[in-house]
Amino acid sequence: MAVEKKEKPEPAAAAPAKSSGNDQNLIAALCYIPIFAIGFLVSLYVLLTEKKENKFLKFHAIQALMFMVVGGIVFICLWIVLVIITMVISMVTYGIGGICMMAVMGILLLLYLVAFFYLAWLAYQGKEYEIPVLGKFARKYV
Repeated sequence: MAVEKKEKPEPAAAAPAKSSGNDQNLIAALCYIPIFAIGFLVSLYVLLTEKKENKFLKFHAIQALMFMVVGGIVFICLWIVLVIITMVISMVTYGIGGICMMAVMGILLLLYLVAFFYLAWLAYQGKEYEIPVLGKFARKYV
């Protein structure tokens, strides 16, 4: 009685590991973090190192940079206008109006930061939310 040896099939070659979507979402979200210039540096890193095929990361990097620059310019202009208004109101109201205007400036800064974190949260969810004017411009250069 002959015993046949069954050959074991060769294991298939392991597929190369792909980076998960969560990694890309995290990097896209980090593009929007304004604390200690993290978003600026991550956005520059993405633009300089990522391949052209990764349109998701490029879109968020470009949009985040544009939001930082344009939003920063608008915020500084508003700040200057509010400082002038604060000085005028302070002279009339003996300082009470100035305190109120400083509170308005703080609220504007808080809203600016909340916008960054909201965009970061949307990017982490994997969504490509377009900021009304800047998003179309960023989409054009992706």
